[in-house]
Amino acid sequence: MGHLGLADLRRRQGRLDEAAALFEPLAAAPQATLGLAAIALEQGVPAEAERLARRSLRQFAQGNHTARAAALELIVLAAAAGGRADTARPELAELEALAAGVESDSIRASARLAVAAARPAEARNALEDAASGFERAGAPYEVLRARLLLAEQLQTDGALEAAAAEAGAVARQARQLGARSLEQRAVALGGALKTKGDGPGSLTPREQEVLALVADGLTNRRIATRLGVSEHTIHRHVANIFTRLGLSSRAAAVAFGLRHGIG
Repeated sequence: MGHLGLADLRRRQGRLDEAAALFEPLAAAPQATLGLAAIALEQGVPAEAERLARRSLRQFAQGNHTARAAALELIVLAAAAGGRADTARPELAELEALAAGVESDSIRASARLAVAAARPAEARNALEDAASGFERAGAPYEVLRARLLLAEQLQTDGALEAAAAEAGAVARQARQLGARSLEQRAVALGGALKTKGDGPGSLTPREQEVLALVADGLTNRRIATRLGVSEHTIHRHVANIFTRLGLSSRAAAVAFGLRHGIG
């Protein structure tokens, strides 16, 4: 296995610091840049993820459909995570056109995953399609990633039993696959669903303030600007909030805020 392959394996295992250390010396290669973008998104820095993904896209040839699809998907996901899905409309359109023009279950699944991020009204069906497509493509990590997002969407939609079942299945299969970060997120989501009566009173006043802004859809950078603190401080607050409340994503935080009248 080459250095890029090992770095990507470490990323999928959730060993993000090790993955970044392997990717960084290879940053001139667009695949390494894309790997660093994926790490940035997982670490909750969508603006950096989008910047790196756009840089990698510029280096991939038009005929390199698989690589371009991966970069386009990440651009859309990062833009949506940063509350700026509209800015990635051209990339989503290119990805959907690419999916329609090639015989690739993986690329079609990537397009559906991007649709789920950019068009919330279509998210549940799109995520189900994405999971099925990745299954046909023989991509187990991507299957679990799509299914975890589906579990989070089910939670947002109020289908709590279905969300818990999906999260539990993802946690078990991610453990078998060695995908530690997916397993941890799935376990956290399952815990949040089991203890969904827990309210925000367990948070400090500052954490409650940060949670309200997260629930309003603000990025960590915008929250930091609003509160006059560093982005790193907000990242730490958000991590503490997620751990204390058993939340697994910003979407889950928004759903939590809606249930408790926060935001």
